[in-house]
Amino acid sequence: MKKFKGIAVKSDIEGGVWLLKCDDGKTYQISGHYDNLADGARVSVIGSIDRAIMGFAMAGPVIKAEKISAI
Repeated sequence: MKKFKGIAVKSDIEGGVWLLKCDDGKTYQISGHYDNLADGARVSVIGSIDRAIMGFAMAGPVIKAEKISAI
């Protein structure tokens, strides 16, 4: 598992996806349980990059989130 930090962004692409705009400038699509996310919130996501899948939004690699928390 890896920790990613950045801003959660709700995108309307393909019916709506959650993105994580990380502090290092990279953007990831978030997959998993994200009921507690708020658009624009600064968050920490613990999970792993799933290189076997590609999201319909094609917004970046997909993080399979195990835990998301506000920071």
